[in-house]
Amino acid sequence: MNVTPLRFFTPLALLEWGLILIYFFVSHRIATFLHPHFHALVLISGLLLVTTALISVCFPHPSCGCELDDDHHTLPSVGKVVLNIAILLLPISWAAMASPDHLSVNLIRNHGLIETSPPSCSRPAAPPSSTFPTPAHSNSKDQHQNPALIPDKDGYIHAEVTDILYASADPSMRSDYEGKKVSLIGQVAHHKEAQTEKGPFQLVRFVMVCCVADLKPLAVLVDYPNNLKPFNAMTWVKVIGIASFKPSGSIIMPIIKPERIIPIEAPPDLYLN
Repeated sequence: MNVTPLRFFTPLALLEWGLILIYFFVSHRIATFLHPHFHALVLISGLLLVTTALISVCFPHPSCGCELDDDHHTLPSVGKVVLNIAILLLPISWAAMASPDHLSVNLIRNHGLIETSPPSCSRPAAPPSSTFPTPAHSNSKDQHQNPALIPDKDGYIHAEVTDILYASADPSMRSDYEGKKVSLIGQVAHHKEAQTEKGPFQLVRFVMVCCVADLKPLAVLVDYPNNLKPFNAMTWVKVIGIASFKPSGSIIMPIIKPERIIPIEAPPDLYLN
């Protein structure tokens, strides 16, 4: 009986897949590709694959075909085995290391921008009016029934791109933001091919349900002046300005008139749910 390197072929493949999954989890690169609800499953899968690889090496099955009698077959050379392993395993390793851990502007160009109310996202729920009764003698600051609509100390309402898009399709929500100072975060995008472009741009947030394959780019137009220095595409920024809603054909388009635009680091939660 001769033991061949083929015995280690399957365990090596399992080990590589397991280590790649564990690496993506530990390095947090998995956050770019998968919804947070599934991150723990990635780690569990990686650990199971590594465990299976170790078990298959330590306790090989007698009929696995890794041992052959000289009377029946000629064993493949070590070179052929190494070549087979390299063909299967090296491309996977290269793809895992070389794949970018951020989204590019090509994703927006391929998917297009959603600049009206997105039907696939759940509408933000406002507390019932009975929870926050408004006395007849209350002042304007007390008029806000939804805590999310209470301005901060600087007078800005913190909102998401989805809030503004839904407000464009719902008159009752539109009044919550129309003419109000709002603060939004997102990434800079343009309809054209240029990486930088003067003037107005789209402030984009991506909505993820499961993984990067189902990402939907949602955008609000920022009326950025033409005479100011443009931002690079996909730069994370905080936009502080006045929200307005303008008719455009049969729909209402939200527009932010900026007072300040501040470059920021990417937030911990890259995607909206």
